[in-house]
Amino acid sequence: MSRMSLKMKIITAVSGAVAAAIILTVLLVPSRFRVGAAGLPSEFTSVIETAMDSVVSGNMSLGENRADLHLTAPSPAIIPAAPMNAPAGEHLFAALDPMVWIHNENLIPRQPGGRVLEDYPLEEMADALTPFVSSEDRFYPVAIPGDYPELFLPVLVMLSESLQGFVNEEVFDSWDELLANPRTWRDSGYFDRAYELLDDWANRGIISPQWWDMDEPAYRDAALEGRAGLFPHYLSWKRLAPAEERFYWKVIPAVSGRGVRTIRPVTRAAVWSAGSRSTALIESSPSGSPSGSASPSPASTAGLLEKLPEKHRETASRLIRAVQGRTSRERIVTHTGWTPAISGSSVVNKEDRDARTMLASADFWIIVR
Repeated sequence: MSRMSLKMKIITAVSGAVAAAIILTVLLVPSRFRVGAAGLPSEFTSVIETAMDSVVSGNMSLGENRADLHLTAPSPAIIPAAPMNAPAGEHLFAALDPMVWIHNENLIPRQPGGRVLEDYPLEEMADALTPFVSSEDRFYPVAIPGDYPELFLPVLVMLSESLQGFVNEEVFDSWDELLANPRTWRDSGYFDRAYELLDDWANRGIISPQWWDMDEPAYRDAALEGRAGLFPHYLSWKRLAPAEERFYWKVIPAVSGRGVRTIRPVTRAAVWSAGSRSTALIESSPSGSPSGSASPSPASTAGLLEKLPEKHRETASRLIRAVQGRTSRERIVTHTGWTPAISGSSVVNKEDRDARTMLASADFWIIVR
C-alpha cells in the first residue's frame, strides 16, 4: 500500500470518528439548547444565565439542531391576567413591570388636604396639589414626560384607562405608527380625556406650561433633583434609581378617575416563546368594543413545550421552573426591577407584594412595549 493511500485512509478514519463523536455528543446531551431574551432589558441576561447554569450548566448551544427558548416582550394588547397564585411553571408570564405613580413624600405629604393622595380622583388631584404650586427652583407638583414618546404613550394609555375605564383598542394596532409620529396623538381622538386633564393641570400650574417639551433627560432630572412631587414611571425605574434619591419615594399603584371603580394595570411583560427564532406570543386583535375585549393570551407551558423537540421538553420545563423559583425571583427584582409574575410562595419585599396585589386585583392587563 502506498504511503499516500495509507495517509488518506487514516484521515478518512479520523474524520469519520470526529463526525461520529459530534453526532453522538448531540444525541447523548439532549439538554443542550439555546436560550435568549428578545426585546427585554439586558439585565435579564444574568437572571437567565444563572437559572440556566442550575439546569444544564450553561450548555445552551446545539448548532444546527438547536431548540430555542426565549423570553420576549410581547406586542401591545389587552390580555387576561394570569392567576398570580398559580403554581410555578403553569403560566408563560415570567415577569411584569407595571406603570405606577411615584410620590416624593418629602415634597408633597401623603395626606394633602387631610385625605390620602391616592384617594383623590384624578379630576380632583389638582385641588389637592394647588397649595404646593411654586415657581421657585422650577418646581411643579407633577411631572409629565411630553417629549419622551416611549414613556409618554404608555402614560396616555394609563391616563385614558384611569379616566374612562377603557382604552380604544385601535391604539394597539397603530402602536408603531403612533410611536413614530407623536405630533398626531392629540388629534387622534384616542386620548381626548387625557389631554383635557393635562391642559387643565398646565393652566393651574400643577404641571409645567412646557410639559409637552419635557424629554427623557429633563424628566429624569426633575425626579432625581426633587423638582416634582408626583410622576408616572415604570416600577423598575423607581427600584433601580439611586438609593439616596429615592429615599422618600413611595409607590401609588393606580389613581382612578371619578366614577371609575376598577382599571386594568398598564404594564410591560416578559413571556416565554419557543421555536427556531423568537416570536411574540401575544398579538393584538381589536374587537371594536368600546370597553375593549381581550386578545388571546398564553395559558400554560404545555403549548410552549410542544413547539420544542420532545427530547428538550423536560429540560425546558425545568428551566422555566428555575426562572420562576425563589432564587430567580429575587434576582429579577434585584437586577431588573421587574415583578415576578407568579407569587406561589413568599414575596421578595414590600414593593414586590404591593405590585403583585395591584396586578392580581385586575382581570386584565394592558401590555405595552
